[in-house]
Amino acid sequence: MGWLFSYNIRSKKEMVAHLRRPERFGQNHELLRATTVGNHHWYLCRNKQTGQVYIGLDKMAGGIKDGWGYKDMDESVGPCEVDCPLSYLAQASQATGYAIEWRFNVQDFHAKKSARPDPQADQVVIYGQTRYKLVRPAGPRRGWNVQRVSDGLYFRMPLKQLAKAHLEPQP
Repeated sequence: MGWLFSYNIRSKKEMVAHLRRPERFGQNHELLRATTVGNHHWYLCRNKQTGQVYIGLDKMAGGIKDGWGYKDMDESVGPCEVDCPLSYLAQASQATGYAIEWRFNVQDFHAKKSARPDPQADQVVIYGQTRYKLVRPAGPRRGWNVQRVSDGLYFRMPLKQLAKAHLEPQP
């Protein structure tokens, strides 16, 4: 399926409110829980006729010109996104098909995320085969100020890059 955009929805907050409207799910489905992780709107929905509880995802995107839009899918198509809250897995019905492997990937993502130590000043990280020394946090949600070990130049490493970097073990 494609993306659905609306020129009338001008902010992420409005998009989330639109996605949580009861009439969106119709008479046969009930929204149980919903949460937003970045631009992913995760929800638990119950089919009133069968009692099945499934996990759904709305990928959101926004722009000044086109307003905000979303692409909806559920776990049965095995989405690539794995930042679904773990508590949703426990509350959903038994997985089948693509959802089995997808749920395993979600659990694996959260296990790796929780096992990763928090970065510390003077720690060395490797990003793209280059070593950087962490100097100090750059501010809330702004990453870290780093120094390239090879030549001493300073940079700011965004959190997304730091998450992909490999932490060098402390001596």
